[in-house]
Amino acid sequence: MWKNWFLGFVGIWLIALGFSGFPSQILKILIIISGVAVAFVSFKNVSRHKVDESVKHLPNEQE
Repeated sequence: MWKNWFLGFVGIWLIALGFSGFPSQILKILIIISGVAVAFVSFKNVSRHKVDESVKHLPNEQE
C-alpha cells in the first residue's frame, strides 16, 4: 500500500519539477534521484514477491 502512495507522490514531484524553474543541472540531478528511488522501490517489491513465491514452493519437511 505504501508503495502506491510513494509512486503517486513521486509522480506529482516529477510533474512539479517541470514547472519549478530550477537550472537544468539541478533539475537533471533531481530527476535522476527520483528515478533511482522509483527503481529501488520497484526492484525491492519484485524481489520480495520472488522470495514469497520460492517459500510457497518449498517441499514440506516431514519428521
